[in-house]
Amino acid sequence: MTFQLAELFGVKIVIVFSFKKSGKEYIVRELCSKRVLYGSDAPMRDPFPQFGWVVYADISEADKRNILGKNMQGILEQVKLY
Repeated sequence: MTFQLAELFGVKIVIVFSFKKSGKEYIVRELCSKRVLYGSDAPMRDPFPQFGWVVYADISEADKRNILGKNMQGILEQVKLY
């Protein structure tokens, strides 16, 4: 299930709910792993099952690294602290 929340400055803001085992593969195939951030639903849920869904997804090691941290690292590196 996908909901497009907004489109600002040419950037689509989308939230994706993936309830199927193949959901992670679909998301990576449709969006590219460089556009996906890991979310655990914490503190409402235990983060380990969601982590495992990415770790054991049928996607490349590079895709897993992007989703689990590299993409967020890229965002944080753009933040300027004053």
